[in-house]
Amino acid sequence: MSIIKNLFGNKSGTESEDTSEPDIEVKFGNEPDLNDEDYKYVHTFIFFGLNEESFNTIAKEVQNHDEAHLLSLKKTQSDVLMVDFTNVPGGTNLDDVNWGSMFDEWIEKLPNEGVGEKVKETLLKNREELVNELLPDNLYPWELSENYKNKETLIPAMIVGFKSSKAMDVEDELSENQDGMNIVLTSSGGFLRTLAYSLTDDITKINQWSYTLCAMMYYDQNGDGWHISQVDKSVSLEHRPSDRIVKH
Repeated sequence: MSIIKNLFGNKSGTESEDTSEPDIEVKFGNEPDLNDEDYKYVHTFIFFGLNEESFNTIAKEVQNHDEAHLLSLKKTQSDVLMVDFTNVPGGTNLDDVNWGSMFDEWIEKLPNEGVGEKVKETLLKNREELVNELLPDNLYPWELSENYKNKETLIPAMIVGFKSSKAMDVEDELSENQDGMNIVLTSSGGFLRTLAYSLTDDITKINQWSYTLCAMMYYDQNGDGWHISQVDKSVSLEHRPSDRIVKH
């Protein structure tokens, strides 16, 4: 199990520009003065079907978007969790993997303090969908991959959980609240769209598909699930309980 430490150090040399897309200025609100009690919302992301390079890309983009006007992370080790699911050796027949048993053994190793407690609660609440649908359904492209056949290790899933001062709001369908989580996740310069383009090269090498972050689940501060319905000039997220779409 790989838990990334020392996440929020010097970011020099990590910024990059996406020159393939038009520059669209997005304002995320003013930089607020925050206290510990302001970081009361826990957000959990699950990314499926990764290799080591894509795992590290996701970790870097979380770090690049950690500031108060973006994801607004509480930057203490117990309040940010980035961890991989039990790895699968390359060449393994995925039909032979017992995802339920693997999940149960793995989740016992997650921390029970800090953000880990809420992340575990969210994952356990959604266990049946994860082990019966999301894990097996999102990993089948790996078995078509020459890299996997040549023994590249599969990271079935990566969990990113953190405390934030920002909440996701299903009522803010056009992401108009400049200080909410919606605009940070859906805008053209936001976390998910930036990540989609950053991951494309890593994932295409795995399964020869263009990776658009559809193989992702997001659980908001209420434990409600969201998935990406479209990545274009901005990102559209579908709220699973209500089928409502939030975009920018």
